[in-house]
Amino acid sequence: MPYLLDNDDFGDRLYWDQITEKHIKELRQCLEQWTERHELCYAEDLRRVVEDDDYCRMIVCQMRMNMAGAKKFMLDMLRWRRAMNLKDLSEETLPKAVLERGIIYPYGRDKSGSHVLVVQMKNYVKGVVPRDSAQKIFLFFVETLFNKCGAKKVTLLLDCSDVGVANVDVELLKFLVDVFIAKYPIGLGNALIYNMPWIFNAILKMITSILPFGAERLKPVNKSGIQQYIDTKHLPLRMGGMDTYEYSYVAGNPLGDRHQC
Repeated sequence: MPYLLDNDDFGDRLYWDQITEKHIKELRQCLEQWTERHELCYAEDLRRVVEDDDYCRMIVCQMRMNMAGAKKFMLDMLRWRRAMNLKDLSEETLPKAVLERGIIYPYGRDKSGSHVLVVQMKNYVKGVVPRDSAQKIFLFFVETLFNKCGAKKVTLLLDCSDVGVANVDVELLKFLVDVFIAKYPIGLGNALIYNMPWIFNAILKMITSILPFGAERLKPVNKSGIQQYIDTKHLPLRMGGMDTYEYSYVAGNPLGDRHQC
C-alpha cells in the first residue's frame, strides 16, 4: 500500500481496506459529470483521479467513506490546486527575502514516519512579511515533500518559542491547517504546537471548533512532550534533541539538509 505508513497511528487502514471498486467508480463518475473540469483544473490532476485507483482511495479514506463528502473534497481540491497555481511554484518564483527568514522548512521525520515541516513562528511578523508570500513558501514545501520526496504524511510542527503578539496571524494559521485537512487527502500526520504561549489558547480553541475532523491531531507539546512524537536524533538542540543543525536558506538548496528526500 504505497500511500499508507507502515503503522496505522491515524486509523486510515480501517477505512482503506473497505473501499471497493464501486466507491472509486462513483468518485470518477462525479468527475466526468463536472463539465468545467478542463477549464478549472490541471490536466495531470484530472488524469491522476482517472488513472490512479489508490489516489481515489485516499480521497474516500480522507472522508471516512462518506461519498458525498469525498466528491466535494475532490472537486474543491482540484479547483483549488489550479487556482493557487501550484504547478508554477518553484524556488525561482518565491520571494527570496521571505525564504531567507527561515519561517518554514522541512526537518527530518517523526516516529510514525511522517516528514516534519517546521513553521518557525518567531520569524514571521504580521504586517511585515506578506501573508501570501508565507503561504506560497508553505505550499512549495508541501508540494515538494509529497510529490518529490515521496512523503506519505507530513507532520506540521509550529515552533512558538519566543513568540509575541506580532508573530501571531490567525488567518495564516487557519490556512496552514486547512491545507492539510481539506486539500491533501490523508496527508496530515500530527500538528504539534511547541512551547505554546498563552495567546494561543483562544486561537487553538477557535481553530479546533471549525475543523470538520482531525482536531485530536492538534497537540501542544513542550521539550519533554515532543519526544513522544519525534526522536531526539531528529530534533535540534534547542528542542532538547541531539541534532546541531539549524536551518538556513541557501540558494539552490531551499529544503536545507534535513529533508530526507
